[in-house]
Amino acid sequence: MNKNNKKIIVTFIVLFSFLALFLVIKFDDKLFSKNTEQNDESENNISFVFDYSCPWCSVWMEEVYPEVNSLQNDYNIDFTIQSLAILNDDSLTLAKIDNNVKTHYPDDYIEYLSKVLSDLLHEEDLDLDHYIKETIAQFGFDQETVLQEPDTDLNRLTSELVEDLNIESVPTVIVNDKKVTDPFDLKEIKEKLIK
Repeated sequence: MNKNNKKIIVTFIVLFSFLALFLVIKFDDKLFSKNTEQNDESENNISFVFDYSCPWCSVWMEEVYPEVNSLQNDYNIDFTIQSLAILNDDSLTLAKIDNNVKTHYPDDYIEYLSKVLSDLLHEEDLDLDHYIKETIAQFGFDQETVLQEPDTDLNRLTSELVEDLNIESVPTVIVNDKKVTDPFDLKEIKEKLIK
């Protein structure tokens, strides 16, 4: 490994550590945004924590989410989704929009999320600013509403969740407060559910 690569890695580690150290806030269950209505009778919770710039998060949404969603037939599940801003500035931009779509257009959220993650995975050389405006128009969202600063400070949220939930990579799947070792292992996810 050459000196420039080592400097880049060290810089990334220092910046990430700085972010985690100085932006940590007290964990609150309200930070996870629901894609379904709160169900006080639910015996199970599955949380999907991801970063828009993570290609494996897109793969998880395409391949594993349909299987997890089908578990609703056999289990009483609240499914939560939280985007984080870990990997780059595009992550932060998309996480802010994600938060606003969940808040203002909850009925369209899963369709929006699935489309964006799929497009990010399959489209090469995506002009993000153009893509965002095009997608907002396609869904009929109010551009000002979706592009405004969200109420949640996503840098603080990211730091909090990374520390409190010991998130070492994305995607992370948490079932009933237990982190799944392999988020792509549907068998492991099902083993953590209460029937």
